[in-house]
Amino acid sequence: MVERTPRESGFTLIEILLALGLTALLMMVASQLIVSMKRSSDRMRISAEANLRAQKALDYLSMNIRGATDMNPLSGNPAAILTWYQRGGATTLQATWNNVTNANLADVGTDILTIARPNSNITAPGTVFTSTDNSAPSTFEFGGACPSSADNLALFKSLTGNGQPALLVDDTGLWAFYQITDYRDGANAGSCAASPPVIQVTANPGAANLLQPVPAPAAFPSPPTLMLGVQFYTFRVRNGWLEQKLGLFDPTTDNPGTAFSPLIPNIDDFQVAWAFTDGTVWNSSAQQLPSGTYTNSVPAQGTAQTYDVVNCNALRITIVARSGEELAWDPAALFSRPAIEDRTGGGNDRFFHHRATTLVMIRNRNLLF
Repeated sequence: MVERTPRESGFTLIEILLALGLTALLMMVASQLIVSMKRSSDRMRISAEANLRAQKALDYLSMNIRGATDMNPLSGNPAAILTWYQRGGATTLQATWNNVTNANLADVGTDILTIARPNSNITAPGTVFTSTDNSAPSTFEFGGACPSSADNLALFKSLTGNGQPALLVDDTGLWAFYQITDYRDGANAGSCAASPPVIQVTANPGAANLLQPVPAPAAFPSPPTLMLGVQFYTFRVRNGWLEQKLGLFDPTTDNPGTAFSPLIPNIDDFQVAWAFTDGTVWNSSAQQLPSGTYTNSVPAQGTAQTYDVVNCNALRITIVARSGEELAWDPAALFSRPAIEDRTGGGNDRFFHHRATTLVMIRNRNLLF
């Protein structure tokens, strides 16, 4: 009888090496797949971030521009969009800019826009009026919070911005800024006792500070109406932030100034194109506003020119936002800020850039309050 030796169990060296090689190959393929998926996810996340930021900025600007209002269409005054105004009756200041060249005012190449929006539709008819620059008191009919005279004065102060420039208009079409310098609290302690209730104020900012539209209006033939709740807004991009100021842009103090509040970060560009009633759109890559009474490629104001800002009925707003982080892992990924309107594109970097644009109708341009 032949005795059989049992076969030894286990793996040979060749089998082990083959298994290790296959395992390493599978791990390498899996790791490459994971890295590829991670990079694709990062690319989509970073791109979506730039897209969302641009749309957020565009939506905010569009909302404010749609609410811009002249408050006095009888004159065709251009307060809905303000391009120029005067200080001291002599110095002409620019409130809206095209392709800024001074880095203290805004990021070079971006635009600045100043608009007026009403926070209410309340008016205060004038009963006694001296002038826009006179220490003698003027009175306006107002009883919004009567019978409490204290509450009535507080509401009037709130609606007039506690001294911010308000608007005066009359039924002949004249308009002016009105800067209240004294609410005469003592004289208004019994404002609700009069019939009708009236508020006494003075506006005496002095020649150096007096604000006037361009061109300055003649004297009002009769007491004008004070438009309550008008707030001026200025938008600019500085240090990569979309910023907002509650008030008129002043290149002498907003240089850079501290009156602006940051809204949205990582904004590369802000451009405005002007759509006029004759169907033309200016300051695009193909055409620039023709030189008029005032220059710097923004519309004139208070003139009979075709391209006076009063004839602008819509704005084409474009925003370019970038991602908050670079696509650092891909040396071949080079992006650039796109060309927009009358501004050329920027240099290469590794940030995603997204452009968003919309045409915004100034739908309140012809409303009479």
